[in-house]
Amino acid sequence: MALLAIALGTALLAATPASSQEDSSPARGDSTLGMVIETVVPSPSGQGYRIIGTDGRVVAYGDATFEGSVGDLALNQPIVDAFADGDDGGYVLVAEDGGVFNFDASFHGSTGSLDLNAPIVGAAGTPTGDGYWLFAADGGVFAFGDAGFFGSMGGQPLNQPIVDGVGTPDGEGYWLVASDGGIFAFGTAGFFGSMGGQPLNRPMVDMAPAPDGEGYWLFAADGGVFAFGTAGFLGSGAEINTTFQGFAITPAGDGYWAVTPEGALQNFGNAGRFGAPISGPPGRDVAPSLERVASFTQPIALRPNPLDADGGGLLVAERTGTIRAWWPDDDRRELVVDLTALTSASGERGLLS
Repeated sequence: MALLAIALGTALLAATPASSQEDSSPARGDSTLGMVIETVVPSPSGQGYRIIGTDGRVVAYGDATFEGSVGDLALNQPIVDAFADGDDGGYVLVAEDGGVFNFDASFHGSTGSLDLNAPIVGAAGTPTGDGYWLFAADGGVFAFGDAGFFGSMGGQPLNQPIVDGVGTPDGEGYWLVASDGGIFAFGTAGFFGSMGGQPLNRPMVDMAPAPDGEGYWLFAADGGVFAFGTAGFLGSGAEINTTFQGFAITPAGDGYWAVTPEGALQNFGNAGRFGAPISGPPGRDVAPSLERVASFTQPIALRPNPLDADGGGLLVAERTGTIRAWWPDDDRRELVVDLTALTSASGERGLLS
């Protein structure tokens, strides 16, 4: 067991650190310091992605390009969604009030100046890149450019609010998903199942369509993934005790990414890892776990024991003036040095690391 010694009172804690991974490319764009992540937007090739913050900051990894951001602006409302602009490499950020911010992408209108009945919670672009939809929490749908209006749930009773919406691959329909997993299909969008009426550990937060339009994924805040139709289940983050905010699928639909508000990223299936605000092994950006493995008297240092031929022994120095040989596997201990008669641990005295 790889150990990192942490002295806490009389406890010696062992941390098993997450193994590191070399990012395939440096991050480009805004600083990630203090950034609260909203979503992730893949590049057209799927060999990169942009991570989007609620304050409008954008950070690009892999072959995804950085085309600008609103991270240096004072937004009226936070960013709630973002999408790629067709196959051109641009992207669009959408705020909770329906404000639209386009980068190397076309602007076709917004609801930023309107008095909305409910906040915008999701957005999706058309396949041509010449239009987009904005989706509101009450099921309202706002179509711009070549995006068609095919119906909405605005003014209709909902068991739970809408949390996202996505367009069909042919651009002739869209789905809305509620926080309870209820699905509402319009236009050419087919219904392939839902989680409405089923018990969920955490609410839904995101949705993605299968590339052929014959299915979709629903993503929950605990990392749960629910696949319907031709959408394949490729794993989930539900076994990790954390909250996920944004999800995205690869262009081929053979993988997906999940990102936490803090910037930890998990990849599943053939979705590659190209970097993240919080580094870590592939698909496992979680903090090291701590476990109490032994108790000593004010431990101040832990070192490998150079006299241990088997290599498993450690030396533990205690502030009171002792150094003990310790074998973690069986908790065997031997006193090596005793300076207690020559030192005092009161005040700022004693052995110090």
